[in-house]
Amino acid sequence: MEKKWIKLGIISGFSTGVIYPIIAFVEFPIQITVLLAFCFGLFFTLGCVGVYYFQRLNKDTLSSKIGLASSVIAGLSVNIMFVVQLALYQTKIDINYSQMVKEDPKVIKSVMKLVNSVQLGLDIV
Repeated sequence: MEKKWIKLGIISGFSTGVIYPIIAFVEFPIQITVLLAFCFGLFFTLGCVGVYYFQRLNKDTLSSKIGLASSVIAGLSVNIMFVVQLALYQTKIDINYSQMVKEDPKVIKSVMKLVNSVQLGLDIV
C-alpha cells in the first residue's frame, strides 16, 4: 500500500509542476482554469502524502506526521487562494467589460482595491 501512495505522490508532484505554469500562462475559459486550480491543490496534497510515505520507509516520526498535516493544510489553503483569485479576476473582467455598468470608474476601482485585500490576505496565509 505504501508503494501505491509513493507512486501516486510522484505522479501528483509532477502534475503540479505542469498544472501551475498552465494556470499562470495559458488563457483558458474560466471553468477550465478553476478546474485546473482545484486539481493543483489536490495534486499538491497527494504529492505531500507520497513524500510522507516515502519518508516513512526510513523512519516514522512525529515530525513527519506534523509535516504531513501542515502540508495538507497548505494544499487546502492553496486551493482556497486560487479559487478566490480566479473569482476576483473574473469579477474584475466582468466589471471592466460589461456594458451594463455605468458607475463611476473611481468607485469601481476602490471596490476592486477593497476586494483585492482579501486576495492578498489569502496569499499571506
